[in-house]
Amino acid sequence: MRTAQARNRCALVIAGTALAGTTLVLATPSANATPAEGVAVQATSASAPCKDRHVIFTVDGTPYHGFDYSKTLTTVISKGSQGNVVKEAQCLLEYVECAPGTVDGIFGDKTRAATIRFQAKNGLDTDGSIGPKTWPKLRDHPKNC
Repeated sequence: MRTAQARNRCALVIAGTALAGTTLVLATPSANATPAEGVAVQATSASAPCKDRHVIFTVDGTPYHGFDYSKTLTTVISKGSQGNVVKEAQCLLEYVECAPGTVDGIFGDKTRAATIRFQAKNGLDTDGSIGPKTWPKLRDHPKNC
């Protein structure tokens, strides 16, 4: 016969397995439990869109960096834009520590706020959109937020 303690441990392991790819921390089953009695599951996110994607490329002999979702220097994106060009911008904003929120390819409020912080820090007009003036700054040794 299984004890309540064993059932709790089994349920926690199953929950951790079902949610693989997400960050999950589960507490021990009782306040007086020892680490051996409980199960702590911590999985790192499998969705790391910017990790291991950093690339250097040249345009007319000028080196730029990016994340291989897009190599644009001119496409205008703003709140409501979606797709790989937005992922590229989000990775670049993350790279310069401007905290664009989740890198999901959706230009929302957090990406717009990060864009404005970046533009202010780098002497650009703070319009919250990324276009021909912001892309080169993001790609060419920018100042961090």
